[in-house]
Amino acid sequence: MDSKHGCGELGRESLLWMRKLKKKRSRLMNYTIKIIFVLAFLGCTASAVTVDVETVADAEIRHADPDTNFGSGDQIIISAASSLPAKGYMQFVLPADVDTITNASFTVVLSDRPYWNTLVNIYGLNEDVAGQSWAEGNLTWNNAPGNDTSSYSGFLANSTTNMDSFTTAGSNYGGNNGDAYTNSATSLIEFLNADSDGIVNILLGTSAPSTDWTRFASKENTTWAAPKLTVGYIPKPTAAVTLEPVADADVRSNAPDTADGSRIDLLISGASSQAGKAYMRFVLPGNIEAITKASFTVVLSDRPYWNTLVDVYGLNEDVAGQSWAEGNLTWNNAPGNDTSSYSGFLVDSTMNMGSFTAMGSNYGGNNGDAYTNSTASLLEFLNADNDGVVNILLGTGAASTDWTEFASKENTNWNAPSLIITYVIRPPRGTVIIVQ
Repeated sequence: MDSKHGCGELGRESLLWMRKLKKKRSRLMNYTIKIIFVLAFLGCTASAVTVDVETVADAEIRHADPDTNFGSGDQIIISAASSLPAKGYMQFVLPADVDTITNASFTVVLSDRPYWNTLVNIYGLNEDVAGQSWAEGNLTWNNAPGNDTSSYSGFLANSTTNMDSFTTAGSNYGGNNGDAYTNSATSLIEFLNADSDGIVNILLGTSAPSTDWTRFASKENTTWAAPKLTVGYIPKPTAAVTLEPVADADVRSNAPDTADGSRIDLLISGASSQAGKAYMRFVLPGNIEAITKASFTVVLSDRPYWNTLVDVYGLNEDVAGQSWAEGNLTWNNAPGNDTSSYSGFLVDSTMNMGSFTAMGSNYGGNNGDAYTNSTASLLEFLNADNDGVVNILLGTGAASTDWTEFASKENTNWNAPSLIITYVIRPPRGTVIIVQ
């Protein structure tokens, strides 16, 4: 396992945890906490990061249509008019490596200006309220978390935090479509720092009882920019590692009870004469809090004649047999294998994570060619793991008489399969403190 750590990350991690412990001073009555760290790397400091985060979901909800969803619209209507009371919901996912947010701003863009100026109120949905990850295609007036269904303008006081307001300029006061409105109140920063799961919801409403209404661009709008959060933060320490499999083997239909994990090649084939699938088991580091980037790579060791579409799967964590032995794995006992299929795996036991095409010799392919998968589904699969053992499987639906072989970890000519991940390091469990 190769790993890379930034300058002073361990020291910075300890200092961050010192700060967090100091926040808990009140719990220790009148004692004064003195925390002593002996660090050989004092002087390395954390660099702040600033990112723009767009909504993963946004929608308006309307009082007049309390059970109708408007999530596909390209505008978010805000109105307290009795003819069309409406409020806006915006869901954001913060970066996984956020430790402390130092500055933040929230921006929306006017897509259809009102005639009159409109006071727009900004709320945050408190983290303990159910329904944080509402689906854009399901949100309505009646089911929106934190919505006060009896009010044209407000939200439930015990479910939301009022974070300030801004005034949009109407056309009668010089306002124009495309005008951006930004709020960077201290209460926004406090709200974001109170979050612990990375999912935050910002809500908009207005108490102005005008017959007019205001529209902001949603993420579906192709003319104006989507709502966004701009956050500056101190990141948690991260590490990048390259992992090789602790076990790899192919399983073959023509020898369904034969195990041979010592082969230097992993055969992938959908041929009826000798169907083959590959299994690779990796062990993740024990200090992962969240994986932020991932890629899986295999190297061609015996190129096919024809191009071959290779499917990549992950073995679901709840499937028995995750820690199979390399010398015992067969077609008939391989976890998740669909023994009745030359190419596939059991649907309820595996997750399809994409595919790639291995180039055949007739199309310029060569032994030693590397093929990499870095799909979002690979990242999702890895982050769903809880025990540190992950299995990646390969198969092909190509019913050719040809086959493709990739280097196993036993191959001395070509690189073994690899899994490269960048991850947020889990904070240390133990910190030495002296209480006096």
